[in-house]
Amino acid sequence: SSFGDIFLESLIVIPNGDPNEDQLFIAGLASFLLAHLCYVFYNISTIPKFELRSFVLSAVPMNMYAAAFARLLLSRVKEQLRLPILVYSIVIASMGVTAFLKGNRHGIVGAAWFVLSDSVLSYNKFVSPVPYGKYVVMVTYYLAQFYIASSTLRKNTIHSKSD
Repeated sequence: SSFGDIFLESLIVIPNGDPNEDQLFIAGLASFLLAHLCYVFYNISTIPKFELRSFVLSAVPMNMYAAAFARLLLSRVKEQLRLPILVYSIVIASMGVTAFLKGNRHGIVGAAWFVLSDSVLSYNKFVSPVPYGKYVVMVTYYLAQFYIASSTLRKNTIHSKSD
């Protein structure tokens, strides 16, 4: 996702309306999408046991949020950004669901921070300015990275009996 940072940060130095702005945004989005796909596949590969109840408890609220937020965004973005944003929304929702199914507390918290970070970033960019939005995005982004990274180092699951 470091490439995503580079592409998205490049948007700061490009004046609004530059035709390259959408291309850089899509490149940044694609970089983050690939990183989140890696998280999804890692989470799936480490899910201890599939439980329908856990799937429903995570998938229903996550997908309801993702659908409502995507609908809000898609009504405000240029046509050429709609499909990339929709695909990214599906992937980040999948990352949240698979983190919950994996059952690692740090992974769940990291996924939640990522959803918040991306929500603030996109709301700030496409809907309305968020006070201190860039700072909120960066703090929540690095919290997400920290928790997701630490989730690979710790067996801190909601499924273990030792907790």
